[in-house]
Amino acid sequence: MLQARQLVQKHMRAADTKGLNAKGLVKSLEHVANNFASMSTDEVNEALAAAAEALATLSPAIQKQVGFLQDTVNHAVAAVEACHGDAGVVQRAGLWEQAEAQAVISATCEAELATAVADEAQICSAVSVADVQSECACNEATARREDKEELCATILTGYEFAYCEHNLQCNTYHGCHQTETAVYNQVRGDVDAEMVPVEEEYIKSEQATCILDLVRAGMAANAIDNVAIAACSAVDTSSLLLVHPDLPAAPEACPAATTGVQLINNWNFEEMTIDGAAGTLAEGRYIHFLNDGNSGLTNTAIPGWHQMGSQSRAAGLYNSASNEIAAEGSHVLFLNTGNDDNYVYQDLLEPFTKTINIEAAVGGGNGVADGGYRFGLYSQDGTLLQEVAANVNGAPDTMDTQYTLTHLSVSPGDHPAFVGQNLQLRLMKNKGQQGHYHYIRVTALPCSGSSTPPLQEGRYIFFAGMHIYWEVSGVKHWVGGGCSMCNDVLPVEHRPCAGNWANVEQSYIDSLQNGPHFQCSQHPLSVN
Repeated sequence: MLQARQLVQKHMRAADTKGLNAKGLVKSLEHVANNFASMSTDEVNEALAAAAEALATLSPAIQKQVGFLQDTVNHAVAAVEACHGDAGVVQRAGLWEQAEAQAVISATCEAELATAVADEAQICSAVSVADVQSECACNEATARREDKEELCATILTGYEFAYCEHNLQCNTYHGCHQTETAVYNQVRGDVDAEMVPVEEEYIKSEQATCILDLVRAGMAANAIDNVAIAACSAVDTSSLLLVHPDLPAAPEACPAATTGVQLINNWNFEEMTIDGAAGTLAEGRYIHFLNDGNSGLTNTAIPGWHQMGSQSRAAGLYNSASNEIAAEGSHVLFLNTGNDDNYVYQDLLEPFTKTINIEAAVGGGNGVADGGYRFGLYSQDGTLLQEVAANVNGAPDTMDTQYTLTHLSVSPGDHPAFVGQNLQLRLMKNKGQQGHYHYIRVTALPCSGSSTPPLQEGRYIFFAGMHIYWEVSGVKHWVGGGCSMCNDVLPVEHRPCAGNWANVEQSYIDSLQNGPHFQCSQHPLSVN
């Protein structure tokens, strides 16, 4: 952008050095017209000849400047258009087709894995093992589930590779369009600003030409038409209008991954234990986190999930006899109480480094009871990053007997201060009746940064007791010059030791590429 601006300004300065001044010519010719009667013929001819010579050079110079500015705009537009070339369109379409095909295979495997998990739970239940008086069938079911898990993990890796190939090309496409559009907008602003003096020079040049012709005519008639000379100030500038072609439309958002790394355990609430062994609830039966409910079972537990708050009947699992359970499940999570002090939660399995997509099937889990829903991601110190709630800010509302799908997407680019932390998922409700969750899928998109472009501006990161680093675009730069190293070039609040770093895990720091030591000039606010 700076190069474009400097090129325009350099060209304009080159034109200014020609020593031509249309405004001066107008004044000179007006002087001749006003003093025509008192000047000798030689004096008039000499003044007119000098003006004619100057105009013969000035007018082409102005047209050259206009042509240069139009070319500058055209080149900037062409750079944007180049981002949208047909070859790139075909390449991205082919990569997405491959990713989608692999996603179907992965989804099929995950469905088969869910069946294997359910089979294992049933075959390995205490009742089944006691029935056959042997654990052989249970061992075989466990082996089948483990084999399927291994296969699905391999297939998922293949999908992630295909998706990330497309995602890289898509983000490159977006980056190209954004960068070149920004350059175009800067160039257009600079060109429009430079056209102001050009237009003024053109008006004076045309005015001077008009007066010159009238003075010449006045010499032949021995009289000057002052009314006509005054009218010379009205100049048509329509020929100077620059053409600003329409830019290609901004690219559509890069498609989100259709699968990814699962970040929670027991996502569909199908897992529960009875006396430490896998089990399930009969229809119409329920358990609470803090007691066995009406199940008639003993020592029940819900793996992966925890209850915040001491109310004995606040939340638990229920097997509804009257409602359809999403994903062909048997259990729903119910909440009789769900607010900022009483909620069900789970810590995510991996640090927050990629965009997190959440899909939840909510409502319609116990007759016509409708308690809505409210869930969100929280930082280690309890700060809410983002949440979604029934019928709030356009989110889907819940309906009495039928479950509803709702979504939440949380990007590192939107919450840079929390990147690298292990976030917590909290489940609540926002209506007065009992609330229900059929399942909640929490997945990390497979590519670092995913559909969100990587942080380009940079930030300081820090792990307690260790070094401060400057992070930008997946690379870390050790800040080894001391707290005062940027005192002369950065505002106080943006210096390395101002405390404005993001606290991250050491594992996140280790995952970044190593770059050269941090230089103050890398900071976007540096005055260098």
